[in-house]
Amino acid sequence: MANNYTEGSAMLLIPKDKDEAAQAIIDRVTDELENSEEWECCCVAELHEGGVWFHANESLDPEHVAVIARALIDELEIDEPFFFSWAYTCSKPRLDEFGGGAFVIKRGYETAWVDAMSRIQHMEETGALTKL
Repeated sequence: MANNYTEGSAMLLIPKDKDEAAQAIIDRVTDELENSEEWECCCVAELHEGGVWFHANESLDPEHVAVIARALIDELEIDEPFFFSWAYTCSKPRLDEFGGGAFVIKRGYETAWVDAMSRIQHMEETGALTKL
C-alpha cells in the first residue's frame, strides 16, 4: 500500500512586538478549524525566529494554512505578501500521484491559488504550449 502526503514549509514574517497577538490568533483559528471539520487542523503553525512557521508533522492541508495565514495577515495588518507552496508526494511511484500547488495572500486582496496540473492543462487547452 502506498502512502500519500502533502508537504510544505514556509515562514510568515511577524514583527517581534506582535508575537503574543499572533499566538492568540493561531490558537483561536486552530481551535475553530478543529471544531468545525471532521478532522483536526492538518498543519502546524508555530512562532519561530521572527515569524510563524507553517509545516506538517506528516501531511498538511493547504487550505488550513491559508485560513490561519489570512487571519494573521488581516488581524495583524501585515502588508507583505505571503507565499506558500506544497508538493503532493507518494511513497511509491504511482501514476499521477505527484504534483503540487501554491497560493499567495496579500492583505486587501483575494487569495490567489494555482495547482500545477490544472495550470499546465489550461496552457495546453489554450494553445500556450508550443513544440520545442
